[in-house]
Amino acid sequence: MQRLRSALFWSYLAASLVVFWIAVAPIWVLVAPFDPRRRFSHWYAITWANHCIRLFGASRIHIRGRERLLGDRPCVLVANHQSFGDIFVLYALRTPFKWVAKESVFWVPFLGWMMAMADYVPVRRGDPHSRARMLARCRQHLRDGSRLLLFPEGTRSRDGQIREFRRGAFALAVEAGVPIVPIVIDGTGAALPRDGWVFEDLDDLRVDVHVLEPVDPDATGGDVELLQTHVRELMIAALHDIRGPRAVRPRA
Repeated sequence: MQRLRSALFWSYLAASLVVFWIAVAPIWVLVAPFDPRRRFSHWYAITWANHCIRLFGASRIHIRGRERLLGDRPCVLVANHQSFGDIFVLYALRTPFKWVAKESVFWVPFLGWMMAMADYVPVRRGDPHSRARMLARCRQHLRDGSRLLLFPEGTRSRDGQIREFRRGAFALAVEAGVPIVPIVIDGTGAALPRDGWVFEDLDDLRVDVHVLEPVDPDATGGDVELLQTHVRELMIAALHDIRGPRAVRPRA
């Protein structure tokens, strides 16, 4: 049954992406000259993703601290990464940002085109030249007043614990003098294993998203390593707090 439900969902996901893209592409052509930050394309992506979330039941996603997202102020959003589902969950925040994502995703028809239209930032893992181009584009986005969203772990966690962080997001925040906004996600890894496509435990699924207090780089004296360590410790503590009550929550 789970395999059938999963197959139906992925099929619908792909079909809806095609339909949404075809519907919005002509509008994008008209709007793009007046929308240098590509905000329209991002809000289109939010609309599509939240439409898909409703298929799962939006009530499964519990968001706390949305008011800490700093409105439209430039900042670097960092989130832990448990599953492909994190992407949809982060769109549920309904806030503007630019993804930093694997370059290979940009080659996926319709999905990659949508990401390019929104001026998201590609990066090729293990390629120092690609990383340099990514950092340059991120700096420009921050100068233009946009916000960035990165997974500082670099890849999805296999055990649901928060892995070591890479320094790029924190170096960008220090250099630009903008806050880091940590976001902690839990529950998506239990629903969709890292290397699988079949959803699990959907009937009992609960996804928690906690937006933590913004961290100003000045809090660590502009030291990138200290900022990176401090934010990771905050996120580990928040993940522990999320799981504490869950561990004793009675089952219906």
